[in-house]
This record gives sequence, C-alpha cells and structure tokens, in this order.
Amino acid sequence: MKTLLTTLLFFFAISVSINAQEKSADLIVEGIYQEEVLGDLDKAAELFNQVLKDFSKDRKECAQALYHLGHVTEKQGSSQPIHKANNYYTSILEKYPEVGDYAELARTRLEKLRN
Repeated sequence: MKTLLTTLLFFFAISVSINAQEKSADLIVEGIYQEEVLGDLDKAAELFNQVLKDFSKDRKECAQALYHLGHVTEKQGSSQPIHKANNYYTSILEKYPEVGDYAELARTRLEKLRN
C-alpha cells in the first residue's frame, strides 16, 4: 500500500510539474505574440513579468522572460527603457548564467546597447 501511495504521489508531482512548464511556456508564447504581432508592449511585459512571478523556480523560463522584457523595453525607446533593458540582460548573466542560449543572447544585446 505504501509503495502504491508513493508511486501515485510521484506521478502526481510529475504531472503538476509538466503542467507548470506548459503554462509558463504558454505565457511566454502569448507574450511574444503580443510583442511581435500585436505590438502591445505593455501586455507583453505583463505576461513576461507573470512568468517571473509565478514560475520563479523554472530557471530557463525566467531567463527567457527576462530576455523578452529587455526586448520590450528597448522597443519603448528613450533612455529609461534602455537602462531597464540593460538591467534585464545583466540579470540573466548574473542569475542564470547556466542558461547558455539566453546568456549569450543577453551578452550580445548588452554589447549593442553599450555601443
């Protein structure tokens, strides 16, 4: 009986984890759609921030959300958003250096912002 209960709890935990990953991926896809297709930068930023808040333990998703927040703020123009974009990209390098793809993309964006 104990083995059955342990097995059921294990599969429940796996399904919850998969559900959470799908939800965070859905939010990121919706944020990209809002940003790139609809041009609604505020809605896109809201969705990316939701990923950071709700899925803080998913390091890859958080790095991706920070990267897209950087893009959104760059598109908003002026010095304040550029400064914020710089902070988002720097956060990726400081908090999520092991997420290689996004760390490299962040490094590239930082170089362009500094030139």
